[in-house]
Amino acid sequence: MKKLIPLILIPLLQACGDAGSDTELPTIKAKSAYTCSQYNDYRANGDVAAQMRILSSTLHQLDTEYTGSTPIEIYYRHALRSEGSYFYRLRKELTAALDKACLDNNKANLTDVATKTINQKYPLFSSDAYYGTCRAYNNGLFTYDDIKRQFIDIQLGMRSNEAIIISAIDNSPKYGEGYIKQELTNYCNNNLDAIVWQDVSNVFNSAYIIVGEDNRKAHIERNIEALRKQETEELSRSREWLATEIINALKDNKLNELTQSSVRCVDFQKRYDYGLIDDKYQSVFTQLTDETVKHLLITLTPEEQENINIKFNGNKRHIAKALRETCEIGVAYDSYGRPIRSTELEDALLKLL
Repeated sequence: MKKLIPLILIPLLQACGDAGSDTELPTIKAKSAYTCSQYNDYRANGDVAAQMRILSSTLHQLDTEYTGSTPIEIYYRHALRSEGSYFYRLRKELTAALDKACLDNNKANLTDVATKTINQKYPLFSSDAYYGTCRAYNNGLFTYDDIKRQFIDIQLGMRSNEAIIISAIDNSPKYGEGYIKQELTNYCNNNLDAIVWQDVSNVFNSAYIIVGEDNRKAHIERNIEALRKQETEELSRSREWLATEIINALKDNKLNELTQSSVRCVDFQKRYDYGLIDDKYQSVFTQLTDETVKHLLITLTPEEQENINIKFNGNKRHIAKALRETCEIGVAYDSYGRPIRSTELEDALLKLL
């Protein structure tokens, strides 16, 4: 019996080899009608059309055979036989490898050479950072950094969108580089045979949309902040200018020129507010608003003056505050908060009666 064991095992081992494996396509029984000799002749004579015709016929024959669920058969269908532009380099490299294999095996059948070449190239192709599978990524055959380096190593226009997406997410405080790594791991754990860059981009597209919205909002906030800064600087210059005008008017005893001319509500609002927020010139602006109220009261009839004084106990500061609030009601603003029309201060005063 001991002598029979090797005799029994030999055909079993041969059968296993023919059946293929996760990493090797099985050798098909039905041979191609073409040999490497014919393929080489067409190639040597420059008859590219005939050369590609017999190669295409041979590969179509393989298509009918390699329909299984092993990793290499799935890769064969999804990557090597894909007609998309994404896999152009892969197809080109496979054809070059077939050319060389046929030169080295002139009498071989084309199906056998094609199968053998695919088996030889599969480990290299499937672990490539651009054409590789999730299975290879999970097994550490290429890394996330290897994927990102592809944007520098191979300049293909089709990668520009992914480059933008990755950069945006990597640099986002809300997501960062760890987000893509984790999402990539989660996706690949459930899709071992997926071609990483062909299939996995939808993993982070949703995050990119959110990042884009975050960036848009941040851009708007920066613009608003810049406008606020500009307005603050302009207001500061405006207060400085007006304070200088008031001080000069006080020196020349001409303050009445700033109070007796027709004053709009919006101007009075500014002067009143300046008196509240400008520590440097607070007394100057307060004096101006007091003088403005004093001038306004003179324009009223004696009876109206008495009514106002009774209502506010003769306190000019209280009257000024009430005028400020009445002016607020009487002013219309545009979408940027800027006054577009204003009532006269005399009209606002009459509303207090």
